[in-house]
Amino acid sequence: MRDEDEGFEDGEAGPGEDDDTAPAGLTDDQLASAEVRIFRALNASRDIGEFKDVIASVLKDWKFDTFSYINIGHEGKRLDGPKWVLTTLPDALIEAYWEAGYYPFDVMFDYAFHNQAPAFYSKLVQQLMKLPYESELKRMNRDIAYFYRTFGFGDFYLLPLHRDGRSAVMVVGCADAASEQLIQKVHATETVQIGIAKG
Repeated sequence: MRDEDEGFEDGEAGPGEDDDTAPAGLTDDQLASAEVRIFRALNASRDIGEFKDVIASVLKDWKFDTFSYINIGHEGKRLDGPKWVLTTLPDALIEAYWEAGYYPFDVMFDYAFHNQAPAFYSKLVQQLMKLPYESELKRMNRDIAYFYRTFGFGDFYLLPLHRDGRSAVMVVGCADAASEQLIQKVHATETVQIGIAKG
């Protein structure tokens, strides 16, 4: 299990600080807008298929080909496992992820549960690897990062969502894109930082 002092809490040194590839900071109003728009799309959709179509159409315009909407917490408690409400990730990736037991160690979900600011997955891993000591958490996240790359995902862009007692994360990416390519795509897509779904 992870050590408590190894998580990514609000107020701690965040991923990409002093790094010109880090995502621009968002105001409280922008973060609230992103959450409201995504949850509004979820609540207004008649079924999951309709919600998936809304998200997919927006991401297609932005040239992202992969996304996942994942529930990770409820009433302040982290779920025992990620709940993929909808995803375009390969079934084989999700099945292998479960079998490997990665979830308790994955910095992607630890960060998203404790924070609101968007982040690049690669930056979280880089921050973890800078810790001056070896640990099971570091070893597992090396394996997890390699695991994602074997399926063609060099990086992900995370948008944590916290509203009405629910914690979730929207994960977007591009298959077969290196981390640098995804970072450039995010920076080139101005509106990705102020909402995924149509309000």
